[in-house]
Amino acid sequence: MQFVHEISIGSWPTYLWWRMRRRRGAVTLRLRMGPKIILRPRVGGSNDYGVAYEMFVEKYYVSPRPVVLGDVSRIVDLGANIGFSCLYWLAAYPNSRVIAFEPHPGHVVQAWLNLKLNGLQDRVEVHPAAAGICNRSVTISDEGMASTVKEDGLGALTVEMRDVFPTLLEAPIDILKIDIEGGEYAILGDSRFEGVEAERLVLEWHARADVSDSREWCLRRLQSLGYEISEIFNRDSHGMLWAFRQRRTRRANASPASGSEVRSYASA
Repeated sequence: MQFVHEISIGSWPTYLWWRMRRRRGAVTLRLRMGPKIILRPRVGGSNDYGVAYEMFVEKYYVSPRPVVLGDVSRIVDLGANIGFSCLYWLAAYPNSRVIAFEPHPGHVVQAWLNLKLNGLQDRVEVHPAAAGICNRSVTISDEGMASTVKEDGLGALTVEMRDVFPTLLEAPIDILKIDIEGGEYAILGDSRFEGVEAERLVLEWHARADVSDSREWCLRRLQSLGYEISEIFNRDSHGMLWAFRQRRTRRANASPASGSEVRSYASA
């Protein structure tokens, strides 16, 4: 049976004390912003603490531009991992609902545990699938937080990929988050992305062998669509940015084109 120890003060030093004692079970922390999160020991590629630190201490998902909290209602989270990002969105924006996509079965289970722990499962629509530009079966690696789609079919897990554009084009989006370990190029490069009405976009881009200028490619693509960029960090292998654009009114008779502008990335 998994032992869960709750620390009500949300103390990272207390967690580190727990970790140094090599506890084999999970620990539940109550964060100062409200939600509780389950942190598991770092085994099998899991790094709950690292994800939580980026989310709740480094605060990468705090918008660098002012946001009227009550105005944020529709959030789409591509790459929800173990649900910490969903918890952050729901706590930060009280009127919001989240549509989340996550392909790794273990992450989906852990995300539901974190959501149920806080009684927030009714405000999140979780799709246990990889975010992509078509519906098909794919394999993914089993590398914990860095699990990726394997185009050679040699991944450890077989999962479904879901075409996300019906969701992206259904209604305006207040915040669109994309963190899908290299799959971002297919989505951003698809011509249908031009019809996505996302007022704010937070993107973690990842270097790929077939994209020689990963960061610049993402910047050019978003800027060509009228986004203004605010970079959070930039490293050799990955980086993170926020992009902002005024909401556009969709033309009455417009029908977004299908297909992809960047064919070499379309299978991602």
